[in-house]
Amino acid sequence: MAKPSSTRTSVFICILLLLAVLAVYGQVAHFQFVRFDDKDYVIRNNHVRSGLSISNILWAMTAYHASNWHPLTWISHMLDVQLWGMNPGAHHLTNVFLHIMSTLLLFTLIIRMTGRTWAAAFVAALFALHPQHVESVAWVAERKDVLSTFFCMLALLAYVNYARHRDVGRYMLAALFFALGLLAKPMLVTLPVIMLLLDYWPLDRFSSSEQGKRSSIKSLIIEKIPFFMMTAASCYLTMQAQKAGEAVRSTAMFSPGVRVANALVSYVVYLKKMFYPHNLYLLYTHPGNTLPLWQVIGSGAIIVLITALALRSAKRYPYLAVGWLWYMISLLPVIGLIQVGMQAMADRYMYIPSIGLSIIIAWGAPDLIARLGVKRHTGLILAVPSVTVLTILGICAWSQTGTWRDTASLSTHAQACCGVGQNVLWDKSQGQAAIGDLDRAERKLRDLIDRNPRNAQAHYDLGVILDMKGSGDEAVKEYEESLRLDPRNADAHNNLGTAMARRGDMSAAEEHFRQAVRLSPSSARSCFNLGIALFKEEKYDESITQLRRAADLDPKMENARLKLGYILLTRERLAEAEIEFRKALRVNPKSPDAYIFLGQVQQQRGNIDGSIESLSTAIKLAPDRGEPYYYLAMSRAQQGKYAEAWKELELSRARGVMPDPRFVERLSRVMPEPGS
Repeated sequence: MAKPSSTRTSVFICILLLLAVLAVYGQVAHFQFVRFDDKDYVIRNNHVRSGLSISNILWAMTAYHASNWHPLTWISHMLDVQLWGMNPGAHHLTNVFLHIMSTLLLFTLIIRMTGRTWAAAFVAALFALHPQHVESVAWVAERKDVLSTFFCMLALLAYVNYARHRDVGRYMLAALFFALGLLAKPMLVTLPVIMLLLDYWPLDRFSSSEQGKRSSIKSLIIEKIPFFMMTAASCYLTMQAQKAGEAVRSTAMFSPGVRVANALVSYVVYLKKMFYPHNLYLLYTHPGNTLPLWQVIGSGAIIVLITALALRSAKRYPYLAVGWLWYMISLLPVIGLIQVGMQAMADRYMYIPSIGLSIIIAWGAPDLIARLGVKRHTGLILAVPSVTVLTILGICAWSQTGTWRDTASLSTHAQACCGVGQNVLWDKSQGQAAIGDLDRAERKLRDLIDRNPRNAQAHYDLGVILDMKGSGDEAVKEYEESLRLDPRNADAHNNLGTAMARRGDMSAAEEHFRQAVRLSPSSARSCFNLGIALFKEEKYDESITQLRRAADLDPKMENARLKLGYILLTRERLAEAEIEFRKALRVNPKSPDAYIFLGQVQQQRGNIDGSIESLSTAIKLAPDRGEPYYYLAMSRAQQGKYAEAWKELELSRARGVMPDPRFVERLSRVMPEPGS
């Protein structure tokens, strides 16, 4: 390996890389959360919203939430909330910080392996500034990308140091960082194979003789066994998580032939976007069986041709084989052979694979210049186009980053790229609905559906708008169509369950709420709705379980505490009921309902003074409510203050309360009603 480069030059390059990333991504400090996935990862995730705690960390380690198992990613989001609260700009800046660190670590890694300072700088700069990487950095929900890549770079650095010094400590450090990377995102499962590629070049750990080469390959593979074991465990857990969330699409939806065809075309499209990053947007909808045969055959031919060329020239140009196989292999987990979700491809999937292509460019360009016979000033000849290309990419990345400002800007950009309704699952209709323009929102959504009837999200959104307009029957049809197209939409199950409950069909409502809880087990709203449905069906014990779960998931959900306490009260579990009402008051100290219920519990438990105090507080908070006067009358009667009891009873009647005739009769026996 070549000697390390000048420290001063390396520091200068690191500063330039840092400034370049900040110039492109500094704007995210003023960005908002977006509608897509941010709600599952932060906005509506009560475990994340409540910050770091032992119980939340245990949830992160055991939950298959959002069809993923990546505990370290959940913990990083919790840490953000612990430090910055729900400030979206701060959450975005954490991603930027991790992107900066990965960029600097990549630069250091390439230098350690090759000693080529400026080639390493170019690879790191491409990684830092390429527009394809904006999605990973500017999207809060893609924390898993930047966090796992950070640990990937640390793992590779530790591995390179191990390869150089062959000591157990460095090996264990590489294994530790690899494990942490897998805990952030299982995309790193191919890293042991990438390590084998680096063993070939530039680490040059393969023996030169044929017999020695076989022996060295065997020993290098054995060396990676612990890494492959971690890969196998991560793959198993990921498949379990995706099955639990029903994210894996069946062969009935996407046949093996369709998957292979899409994979071949996607490899080439990713390659094209690497060199021509145009029309980058959030969701490239899976084409199904609509891909033209010529595209599939042509893409397959291109892949075979490049692979054959890379392998044939591996001895003379080892970077070509290593870079190309890095690209092909690291993309394999997300190329769609195991189809997850409805996307054909995603820009974020190129975050690590693009490094292989960058290596080919950084080493191939000087070799190309040399083959053209240029022997002098090659550095200057390469510097001018390199700086030009990086500047253009930086400007494009800055512009692309701006499209992530909020959901509306993301929608506008997607429509500009692919046309309204073709591949986009969202629209400005939500913004129009938010400001009360429901008619216009409905028109836009119907236009989306006319253009793409299989747009499940548009059907769901239209159902929401129709619900807001009071067109419940039409809303039900849209929710049902949305679920037919995407059975994993927990929100659609929730809304459809609510609609069924309004119709009085509690059995159907219960079924949809159960589906919502199954698909989104950490959703307090889903558990709450199921709990209410079960209560109405007189399934009290199960109702209590679900409402308690909702209250635990969202400690600030006052209604969950109140409903739970009320059911416990009706089941005469008075001590438990009192605890829940007091918890509700901690959430909202000015809740008249909580004071009314608490007064009832205290009354039934014989704490008459406490009951009077609670009910008197309820009257101060809601003087027009009749219930606290009525229950206060009962407490006064138990005290033997019958005149005051009659007074409170009359005040409750004046506010519309119809008292229990049995109570009135008992009170009349000890003291006739005044004026009767």
